[in-house]
Amino acid sequence: MSKSKNILNNYKFIDLFAGIGGFHIALSDYGAECVFASEWDKYAAETYFENFGTQPNGDITQIDEKVIPNHDIL
Repeated sequence: MSKSKNILNNYKFIDLFAGIGGFHIALSDYGAECVFASEWDKYAAETYFENFGTQPNGDITQIDEKVIPNHDIL
C-alpha cells in the first residue's frame, strides 16, 4: 500500500463488530471517514465512544439496513 496518508480520502466506511476501534484507526489514518459503527458489547462500545466521540449502534442483526449510510468500504 502507498505510504501516502491520504490514499483513502473521499472514501466512507462502516465499522461493524467495531470493538474498541482498531479498524477505525487504520482506515482513518489513511483519510477515510467512518459513517456508521456497530458494536453489541457495552464496554467495547463505551471505549469506542471515548476514543472517537461516536456511539456505536448495537447488535448489527437488530439494525434496519435502511439506516446504514452509503459507504465504500465494509
